[in-house]
Amino acid sequence: LDEALGILASARRPVVLGGRGAAGARAELEQLAAALGAPVATTLRGKGLFGGHPHDLGIFGTLSHDVALDTIGKADCVVVFGAALTPWTTDKGSLLEGRRVVHVDLDPASLAVRAGTDAAVVGDAGATARAMTAALRSAGVEPTGFASVSLESALKDRLATRRDAPPPSSGIDLELALRTIDDELPQDRTLVIDDGRFIITSFRELSAADPRAYVHTCSFASIGLAVASAVGAQVGAPHRPALVVCGDGGFMSAGINELSAAVRHGTDLVVVVVNDRAYGAEHMQFRARDMDPAISTFDWPDLAPVATALGATGVQVDDHAGLHRALQVVAERDRPVLIDLRVDPDAVPTPGY
Repeated sequence: LDEALGILASARRPVVLGGRGAAGARAELEQLAAALGAPVATTLRGKGLFGGHPHDLGIFGTLSHDVALDTIGKADCVVVFGAALTPWTTDKGSLLEGRRVVHVDLDPASLAVRAGTDAAVVGDAGATARAMTAALRSAGVEPTGFASVSLESALKDRLATRRDAPPPSSGIDLELALRTIDDELPQDRTLVIDDGRFIITSFRELSAADPRAYVHTCSFASIGLAVASAVGAQVGAPHRPALVVCGDGGFMSAGINELSAAVRHGTDLVVVVVNDRAYGAEHMQFRARDMDPAISTFDWPDLAPVATALGATGVQVDDHAGLHRALQVVAERDRPVLIDLRVDPDAVPTPGY
């Protein structure tokens, strides 16, 4: 701990990074960030930990937005709580190069994974952050100011620009559609995202109120796990509706029978199917090689009447006006709702591929 405190006291541009292991320690980490004058960020699985904080950079890593990446690029120190520092969080180590790293975790094995950590501390996230804050204040260490007024302004401007984007005259802009869903559905919800080509956009555009309200289904690159996971998550947290985003391939492979289970058990579920009528991961690979993607496309049944036949409420959405009507149906729901979000398979963002 003393070694870690020495690093933090000498930092001039620190960032506080929280993972899922820091869930429940928001107040303590924010107090440490205030003592350091540091912006805050999370891993993907720590999504929502700092929601609403004026200097929240969002997800740290390959999912970071431009303002976050610029800030991380200027940092000289990252203090990490309850995060595994995976290749995605660190961008294969590049986001930590040239920066001193303090890594705090309850599990010593997690601390041993990354070579080059400057100080490793075995401890509870909240208790360790409290101890660090107290020691820094006792030593008279002043906040650095890295969490500046200009950074707060840049983060606000970015959010306003995203929300002011106009919808297309026809069809669905997936980024804008998911942003609209994120804004208009209750924030106190459980978020479950299936695997598929749409996941990067979903990870970026959809928020969770707390890391414990986000269910990760993508560890094994298997489609079709989200609806079943959401049914269990909603039973486990019955005060929150579950928002599921899945693809048409994943829904048809496994989600359709789980929607039936959700109806039978009265599960409060909103399922958004990003329906490009294809196996999107294969479709984009064919396109990338200038090959005909027809073999990856499907003539599925219309999903909205199928959902209605199962006892849910199904709504087909072909444009943004239809999306707003569908969200009104969600607001008035008395059973699970499925939104069949029809998108062009050649218009689904595929960053990273």
